[in-house]
Amino acid sequence: ITMAELDGITLHPLLVADDDHKDEDGHGHGHGHDHGDHKTEDAHGHGHDHDDHKDEDAHGHGHGHGHGHGHDHASDTDLHLWLDPANAQIMLDAIARQLSALAPQYASRFQANAAAAIAAIDRTKHDLAPALAQATSGKSYIFFHDAFGYFTQTFGLEVASVITLAPQLPLTASNIRQTQAALASENVACIFAEPQFDLPSIATASGLPIATLDPLGASLAMDAQHYPRLMRTLADSIIACDNSP
Repeated sequence: ITMAELDGITLHPLLVADDDHKDEDGHGHGHGHDHGDHKTEDAHGHGHDHDDHKDEDAHGHGHGHGHGHGHDHASDTDLHLWLDPANAQIMLDAIARQLSALAPQYASRFQANAAAAIAAIDRTKHDLAPALAQATSGKSYIFFHDAFGYFTQTFGLEVASVITLAPQLPLTASNIRQTQAALASENVACIFAEPQFDLPSIATASGLPIATLDPLGASLAMDAQHYPRLMRTLADSIIACDNSP
């Protein structure tokens, strides 16, 4: 299953184009991210080894999860596509159909679990949208790297800046200029770090509230409620940081 090529999937470009890093190698190819094999990602962005389909449940919780982030630097496409709830629902349906084809004796279970998970995503999005709209109105946010474009566009958050496109590389002059310009804005409410990376000093010394967002939800329980819990955790962190003194 190639998730980014499924019918109905919405793809967004990266929010930031790091021309400095593109110039370093002349063609802007990827810079050492190990994003796993997106051909077998589930709705949470987790890879699957489908050797034991009897234990799969179409909630997207298989075995051998690979926790890779998603960037296609060559095409400037953001592959954190699971952070759009509509994309996650399409992925769940595709996973259920694929598993049903591979293990038809469990097809009814796969389809029922997928339907329940899709409905749970609808409820979660419906619950979160008004709370996020109220808490974030008139405010903008700085994100450590370009992982949350689908989430911010789904819920209408304003992105003041993304500090870096390639977290494992030093900041470029372009990164610094863009971040400084964003920090000078009066409506920036918060800077969001990620647990996998250290924030650069330009962010930590800003005096702005800092919170942590994990696009993978790696610390959350891997059960049927993982995706709704991930969405709620992201929203709660954004709202709480926004209200920080």
